[in-house]
Amino acid sequence: MGKKLPWILGCGAVAGGLTLRWAVQKWTCCQMTPEDEEIVKSMPGNDYIKPEELKMHAGRAVTIDAPPEKVYPYLKQLGCDKAGFYSYEYLERLCGYHIYNDYTIEEKWQHPQVGDWVPYRQNGAGTGITDMKENEYFCMGTDSRKPPTDNRGITWHPKGFEYIAWTWNFYTVAVDGGKKTRLIAVNDVAHNDNVPPFWYVIALLIYGATGNIMTGKMLEVIKGCAECTYAPAERQKAKNALRARLYYVGDPNWGKQ
Repeated sequence: MGKKLPWILGCGAVAGGLTLRWAVQKWTCCQMTPEDEEIVKSMPGNDYIKPEELKMHAGRAVTIDAPPEKVYPYLKQLGCDKAGFYSYEYLERLCGYHIYNDYTIEEKWQHPQVGDWVPYRQNGAGTGITDMKENEYFCMGTDSRKPPTDNRGITWHPKGFEYIAWTWNFYTVAVDGGKKTRLIAVNDVAHNDNVPPFWYVIALLIYGATGNIMTGKMLEVIKGCAECTYAPAERQKAKNALRARLYYVGDPNWGKQ
């Protein structure tokens, strides 16, 4: 064991270094600019959390070479019961979330309304749509002090907190004369003071580090889908086209090939 220990420690250091490098890259990708922050200030969704209650603020942004009408449909499909969240689905399932991403635009998912619930998990934990405007913004928010906007929803909050509230707002800002989109995602979090340190760190990991890394991945995937450069999306489109040729809608064998 003594001879193997340096080798094991070396491998562990390399793996840890690579993991840290990956995390830093994902944390720093798709960063918001001061211009993005100014845009967001004048947008709907910022009044869900009172300024004096705000404890965390984070955001991601990316420029997409496609107009807002090509980007917005992907936002309307968010939810573990719809197209997923365009992020690390295998990691999400490992954590117990029944999420399977769908990278195609489905008409059946294109009609969300304010008040609809967007579940993160199959038990109903999630968030409600607070405001939306076609091709401009899609705002969601949850406050454990308030009942969910849908009877299937759960306004979950971690242990050690009297309450917790958060927003997840998306803005599809037309740029370059409407030819491109600046997709901005913003998370604000509010909670009570005097939170036990252990539970505060847990919340920081959930709503801070993990949320930002996964949101960064989401923006990258949506960008690739809207620009038709994301390989999994193109493979899924080809598979759907094959199904359409082999089977007619209503055929009992649809989707079983």
